Amino acid sequence: MNPLKFFLHIRYCSACLSSIFFCKSRFSFSYNFSSDAFSTFVAFNHLTHVQMKHLIVYAHPNASSLNSYFKQVVVDSLQQANHEIVIRDLYELQFDPVLSLEDMNGQRRGQVAGNVRAEQEYITWADHLTFIYPIWWTGMPAIMKGYIDRVMSYGFAYRYDQGVQKGLLAGKPVVIINSHGKSNAEYETIGMDKALVLTSDKGIYTYCGLDVRQHFFFDRADRLTPESIEQWTEQIRQVYALALYA
Repeated sequence: MNPLKFFLHIRYCSACLSSIFFCKSRFSFSYNFSSDAFSTFVAFNHLTHVQMKHLIVYAHPNASSLNSYFKQVVVDSLQQANHEIVIRDLYELQFDPVLSLEDMNGQRRGQVAGNVRAEQEYITWADHLTFIYPIWWTGMPAIMKGYIDRVMSYGFAYRYDQGVQKGLLAGKPVVIINSHGKSNAEYETIGMDKALVLTSDKGIYTYCGLDVRQHFFFDRADRLTPESIEQWTEQIRQVYALALYA
């Protein structure tokens, strides 16, 4: 096979594997490739991937937290492929989460505060978004909710055309990484798993037109084991290897 045909063949196989992975992953399935097969796949993707611009929006006050570890796993995975990365650490930025009356009136006129405009410009810049935050009181931290309230504003993230809602961030894939203390089994028993997906994925991300590629809910985060950390690390690495290099 000549070099051009070989290149196209590898690109086709990579795209197929990524599509299969995400079709399954949306329904909480995952594939466990053998280490040799996965390493070969990643090596091929290193030769054929397209460099992308990645925005990571992160919210946790503790630099030694599990969420901080997840952030570093994502960063390491992206850096290995020489992707461009911007991290917006909301606590480090001391982002003001309060949606004020001035904000609300400005949004109606298409005007936003300077710090909000800066965050919107990062979203516009990015080819891919990642949100990393814990689940507290069955929801996102207040600072992340305030980021959504202020940054995902009318006219930037969504609008209404003759009464029909339209997401304006269409075409941008997003991965969400969450941790929580309850077990997934407990959440499933009371329906909280579906509620979290409904209020975040449907209520925020896809509402704005984003393409939710994967939403991780890593459970029992206050009862960590080396095995669970290893498993979660590999799941995150596989998502970025399979999805973003193809």
